[in-house]
Amino acid sequence: MSDPQHEPDIEALRQKKRQAMAQAQTVPVVGRPELTVRDEANALVANCLRNNELFEELHAGAWSPLLEDASLSRITDEEVKKLMVEVSARLAYMLAFKATDPETYVAQIDWNRRSYTSGWERRAVTVDLPERAKLGGRHCASCDASLYDPRWKFCPLCGASATTGR
Repeated sequence: MSDPQHEPDIEALRQKKRQAMAQAQTVPVVGRPELTVRDEANALVANCLRNNELFEELHAGAWSPLLEDASLSRITDEEVKKLMVEVSARLAYMLAFKATDPETYVAQIDWNRRSYTSGWERRAVTVDLPERAKLGGRHCASCDASLYDPRWKFCPLCGASATTGR
């Protein structure tokens, strides 16, 4: 049984982590003060995740109102596994590149920053997602699903009339 007096203050630990994460975004890369570790992180994400074929495939396509239903999966277990394996393999490659040829590695990170990730966040540690309801405006009177396309005559989730809800 644990002693409540010796339990860590979880909220204090979370606050400390938030402060450390915010400070970490501006730490310079050793020997290249114009680059930060956040620039390096952005380049790694670009190389290892963003330019991944499966990620691009999942990202492509039109939005669906089914994405509003939190009870529905948006990605299969097999897709998660494929992403994890491929991203890990690419990250291992980049870390080996850093260990074996650090000058060329840092030059690659700098090139990535200038030509690909220059518009990416360099300090934010999270981003709030917009509320879907604010994007579309109309809702189904029957199931309250967002009706994004004003041309929709029926709710794509429950089939009710988009104008009457029945």
